[in-house]
Amino acid sequence: MLDSEQPRDTVSHTPRVRHLGEPEQVPVYSCHVAVAPPSDGIVVARLLNLDSLQGQGGSEREALQDLVAKFKLFATQVVADGKKIPWLAEASQPQPGEQQRWIAVHL
Repeated sequence: MLDSEQPRDTVSHTPRVRHLGEPEQVPVYSCHVAVAPPSDGIVVARLLNLDSLQGQGGSEREALQDLVAKFKLFATQVVADGKKIPWLAEASQPQPGEQQRWIAVHL
């Protein structure tokens, strides 16, 4: 093989860089969550540091996805109204059997 020839399947080791511009300021919220064990096939996840917001699903993952989606809708509306998230001064305590999770939610 001549020096100028390269096999077709050779991968270039030069990294590709895509310039995106200045980073945007994206709000990030730390949500303290309690996840209850399944009951009748339903898992419930609730925010401990925000009153009355919960999600549910057939698994912990689905319950957390539902909770995050509901929180994003709530937080987006609150921020659009020019208000602050009404975090509880003192988070609720998990109930017996609930697992605690911390979730970073980006709007």
